[in-house]
Amino acid sequence: MFVVSLESVQCARCKGHFHMSCVSPPLIAKPARGYGWTCAPCSRWHEDQVDSVDSVQTPQTHQSGSS
Repeated sequence: MFVVSLESVQCARCKGHFHMSCVSPPLIAKPARGYGWTCAPCSRWHEDQVDSVDSVQTPQTHQSGSS
């Protein structure tokens, strides 16, 4: 059973708690007040969401061989 302690950090997205020494890379200090920390699965999910929005919003340029 996981026990929330001074040595744990909470993900700003999923609200899960993680031991600071168990995450990769390990955290040596909690984020400063006002800053959030995001676990690896939530970070990957967010990056995938941003990448999919960028690919939809970024127009594909077509370069032809003629000038």
